[in-house]
Amino acid sequence: MLLRALGLLSIGWDVLAPAFLIGGGVLLLLRSAGRGRAAAAPGVRLEKDGDGASDDMVNVLALLGGHRRRMSTPHFRGGEITVIMAGCDLDLREASIDSVAVLQVFALMGGINIKVPTDWTVELEGMPVLGGFEDTTLHPRDAGKRLIVRGYAIMGGLDLRN
Repeated sequence: MLLRALGLLSIGWDVLAPAFLIGGGVLLLLRSAGRGRAAAAPGVRLEKDGDGASDDMVNVLALLGGHRRRMSTPHFRGGEITVIMAGCDLDLREASIDSVAVLQVFALMGGINIKVPTDWTVELEGMPVLGGFEDTTLHPRDAGKRLIVRGYAIMGGLDLRN
């Protein structure tokens, strides 16, 4: 404000308002991209194979395109799905969980479809902003296998089904 009063710098709200919006969007993207790697539920192992890849976890980034994957691992541990103006179809019906798996999701103007086995209990924790979450899975009596889905859908959607 001192520089503006001295006439050295004249930046008004017509420049600052879009800069704040762009900065907030970038911070939201960076925050969602870095969160899923450290968070885990009790009993979930986070170690990976020697080359940094693991068949027990999913790590998807779809940007202006689509991603379709079917997993059949006997020890699914969760992972992270990020779609930006894109779509992702994840089929977990042939996979199994030891006890609990955590899946971080982020959809910005895109959609995520996840198919799970009928013996899994799905817990949906997240917030849709101008978008939607839909959970049409069956709820089994035995809650031994739990999939926790956390994340955001901003002008996009998340669909969970059997």
